[in-house]
Amino acid sequence: MLEVYVLNTVPVITYLDVISDRDKILNENRGKSGIYRWTNVHSKKSYVGSSTNLTRRFLYYLNTNYMLS
Repeated sequence: MLEVYVLNTVPVITYLDVISDRDKILNENRGKSGIYRWTNVHSKKSYVGSSTNLTRRFLYYLNTNYMLS
């Protein structure tokens, strides 16, 4: 039998608008590793990921070509 655990998590930092907060996101996470969660405010779907270099990972996600794909 598979047991499922639901954890109540409290975010350390929340950004409400990825486009407007792009520079803030990159600056505040420079030189950091961590776990992050992107949530689509319309569909409520979310993605959880981690990286040893958050700036590099967020630069990838915040690239205009990536967002339009």
